[in-house]
Amino acid sequence: MARKLLLLSFTLVACLLGSLGAEAAEAYANYTPENTTLTFYYDNLRSSRTGTTYDLNTGTQSPGWIRDNTNVHVTQAVFDPSFANARPTTTLYWFYEMTHLQSISGISYLNTSNTTIMSGMFFDCIGLKELDVSHFNTANVTNMKYMFYACQQLTSIDVSHFNTANVTDMSNMFDGCNALSSLDLSSFNTANVTDMSYMFYYCIGLTSLDLSSFNTANVTNMEWMFASSNLSTIYVGDGWSTDAVTSSTEMFGYCNYLTGGMGTAFDYSHTNKAYAHIDGGPSNPGYFTDPSAVAEAYAVYTQNNTTLTFYYDNLRDIRPGTTYDLNTGNNYPAWFYNLYNVIEDIIPVTRVVFYSSFAGARPTSTFNWFNSMSNLTTIQGIGFLNTEEVTTMNGMFMYCTGLKRLNLSSFNTGNVTNMSNMFYGCSGLTSLDLSGFNTAKVTKMDDMFYECSGLSSLDLSSFNTAKVQSAYSVFRGCSNLTTIYVSNGWSTAAIEYSTNMFTGCTSLVGGNGTTYDANHTDAEYARIDRGPNNPGYFTGKFDYIPGDVDGDGQVKIADVTALINYLLSGDASAINLQAADVNGDGQVKIADVTSLINYLLSGNW
Repeated sequence: MARKLLLLSFTLVACLLGSLGAEAAEAYANYTPENTTLTFYYDNLRSSRTGTTYDLNTGTQSPGWIRDNTNVHVTQAVFDPSFANARPTTTLYWFYEMTHLQSISGISYLNTSNTTIMSGMFFDCIGLKELDVSHFNTANVTNMKYMFYACQQLTSIDVSHFNTANVTDMSNMFDGCNALSSLDLSSFNTANVTDMSYMFYYCIGLTSLDLSSFNTANVTNMEWMFASSNLSTIYVGDGWSTDAVTSSTEMFGYCNYLTGGMGTAFDYSHTNKAYAHIDGGPSNPGYFTDPSAVAEAYAVYTQNNTTLTFYYDNLRDIRPGTTYDLNTGNNYPAWFYNLYNVIEDIIPVTRVVFYSSFAGARPTSTFNWFNSMSNLTTIQGIGFLNTEEVTTMNGMFMYCTGLKRLNLSSFNTGNVTNMSNMFYGCSGLTSLDLSGFNTAKVTKMDDMFYECSGLSSLDLSSFNTAKVQSAYSVFRGCSNLTTIYVSNGWSTAAIEYSTNMFTGCTSLVGGNGTTYDANHTDAEYARIDRGPNNPGYFTGKFDYIPGDVDGDGQVKIADVTALINYLLSGDASAINLQAADVNGDGQVKIADVTSLINYLLSGNW
């Protein structure tokens, strides 16, 4: 009996303590200046915390860490697991103007089921590169104004599950999110929204926007809604209306690339709501596209101006000129067969245009697209060519001898496997920007720059050639080429065929003075020049100094010590591993110590 009473007593005490603990728990934020971190807790330990603690804000009151300017010092925010039990009613300005904020961890512990205001929540978080709001419960939220304003480095924001049925204000919501490349708003219910001004202002990374779920019957303000963006296509559905709109100044201001579904192009004299409807053609022009209209990618050649234009729309049947399907795989494009002049050995195209609508197309091949267009002098709107699904670029600009400058930095080449003959015979090129090229999947580069005799330098520092197997004649005939920049991504490990790789590159000089030698024209010298003992034709371009193991900007005996310490301990926290790969073989080992010592003794790599 006594034992049962004792157990009962313990149980009652435990329940009482638990009850007292639950009552004592509170939601608060804590700033610790030594690590510039703002942490959110829900517990009864507030009095024991070091640093400055803050009550959470309520209603339309700014949080305390904003009012005392602590926000400008915060570099990281943390939601403690205990915060999962908190139920904040507002997140207004929580991360407002935290321009040094680099990361937010544990955000899944933020339960927003009772939150009604999210305006300005991530306002001006210009340093934030990643943000996961996919779990947010927004069912009770009424205000999302300025929510992601000027989050300049976010390339994606997953709002696809947002419930916006009660939201009334979306003004400036994505204003200034200039790195966003896509935005899924398919779940948005905007039936109660009254203000959409500046909502997508300066979203220059977006080329298309699907607002087909939007109901704008109650919206009164659409000023600067899409202004200063690079949008080419905006889809809207039956719910779109501007009947209630009273303010629409510069709704489409500077939307230079915007085109309606029936071909209506942007007009500087129509930037308010007048054209804010689905395009009905010349008789009823509009800037929007009906999502139910079937678009297709095609090219049109117009003989009178010898122009080949690429479109992605449903207007093919009414285009003047000859239309062509795009090619796939390693099949020549139809315009090559149709336009090729056997006698003159050319295709008579003088100008290529990628119309703004083509941004919506996803070609899988650009095989020989401009082959033999030796009279081609202008390529307009190449930024509207999305190459993310392209696998072969073989012969794309072959024999385009009339082109002087090519900026292909916008190309997404992450899926390309074949770049053979890509610039073969482009003898007129004096400038070629390939800074965005990702060649990690490329296996063939044969004849890629063959006879590009007008180039004096070539920057291939973005290239990763680990999978390249065939590179014969890749630089052959580049007689004026003096400098080829590469980084540690360049490798010849997989190359099996490299005959005549540098044949005729008589002006070529490596970064440490190695000059062209007709006896070394294959892959043997296709490496960064390390001087007489390890000659190469390339010049290294790094964001670090090879051999500067400790990262102090100099190569000296201390780097040998740092390298040996790493090899003994395996602790890489104090070294730059890329710089530690002194001999450039992709590994850090004792041979790198030997190479580094030899350099310090001789001054010669």
